[in-house]
Amino acid sequence: FSGYLIVKGYCILKVSLKLLMLVVPGIITLVQYGFASLAYVIDGKQKGEALESSRDIIRNCWVQYLDYSLSCLGIFLFLLIPFVVSFDIFIQAAVMKNIVWLARIVDLIESCFVLVAAIYLVVFYYHLYKELKERYILKNK
Repeated sequence: FSGYLIVKGYCILKVSLKLLMLVVPGIITLVQYGFASLAYVIDGKQKGEALESSRDIIRNCWVQYLDYSLSCLGIFLFLLIPFVVSFDIFIQAAVMKNIVWLARIVDLIESCFVLVAAIYLVVFYYHLYKELKERYILKNK
């Protein structure tokens, strides 16, 4: 029985390490190419040029990028999750009491709330791109 546990433990360790080897590079690539879509839309850069520009900006200012992005995301989730969960509970209670019209109104309010929050994130991300791009240009002069 102990041999089985050793083999099972070794198998779990090996699978976990291989999974980690796929997840970590994926996260790094996601961070490196985070500004590629903005480089395309704002600066008009095409395909590989947008990816390269994003990678260069974030490579140069990666501490600031992670600091601002993660703090904004944390604050965003900390503020948004309680509202969304309470709205969902309210919707479920309204449906259970057969007040469907009220559930639809609350669902519409919740959707508008999430839409406003998403717009805020897009504006924040745009300003973060502009700021870090300026820092990158100033460092390379």
